[in-house]
This record gives sequence, structure tokens and C-alpha cells, in this order.
Amino acid sequence: MGVKISKDLIENRVKDIFPNYIFDFTDYKNTHSKIDFICDKNHKNKSIVKNILKGHGCKLCGNKISSDKQRKNID
Repeated sequence: MGVKISKDLIENRVKDIFPNYIFDFTDYKNTHSKIDFICDKNHKNKSIVKNILKGHGCKLCGNKISSDKQRKNID
């Protein structure tokens, strides 16, 4: 069984990774909980805390970056 990490520590780690995002930790129970957040481009998202801690942010921004890279490769 894993070690229980305090909610305050998780909040601080998440905010260190994505300082410009706004997070709502009201539904937080553990790192497998989904929480709501708003990215710096005002996209509303919901993601598992564990994935946010791995550096996975806004899906819409990620899709935009990925599609831009693919377009550059074609040109």
C-alpha cells in the first residue's frame, strides 16, 4: 500500500508544475481523484491528480501544440 500524502503537499506540487492554472480541490480524496482546473487559456478541464503530477496539462492546448507540430512537418 502506498504512502498517504497530505492534500496541502499535493496542492503545492500541482501549483509548482502549473503555476498559471486554477485548480479546484473540493473533490480531492487521493491521487486517483479527478479535479477541475482552468488552464492559462481559460479552457475548463477535469483530470486525475496523478496525471497532473506527471506533467499532463490541458488536453485542448496539448492537441493544438501537437497539430501545429504536424503541420510544420508537412511544409
